[in-house]
Amino acid sequence: MLFRQAIDEFLLYLQIEKNYSLNTVDSYAYDLRCFENFLSQHGYSVQLNDITKTHV
Repeated sequence: MLFRQAIDEFLLYLQIEKNYSLNTVDSYAYDLRCFENFLSQHGYSVQLNDITKTHV
C-alpha cells in the first residue's frame, strides 16, 4: 500500500469514526503529506511497509 493511500484512509477514519474537527484533520493531513514529501525528496520508498522508525 502506498503511503498516500494510507494517509487518505487514516484521515477518513479521523473524520468519520473519531469525529475529529476539520482543523484537526487538516493538521494531520498537512504533517503527513510533509513527511511523504520528505521521503520522496530523499529517495526513500513511499510504500507503507518500507517505512521504518529510522525514517521517522
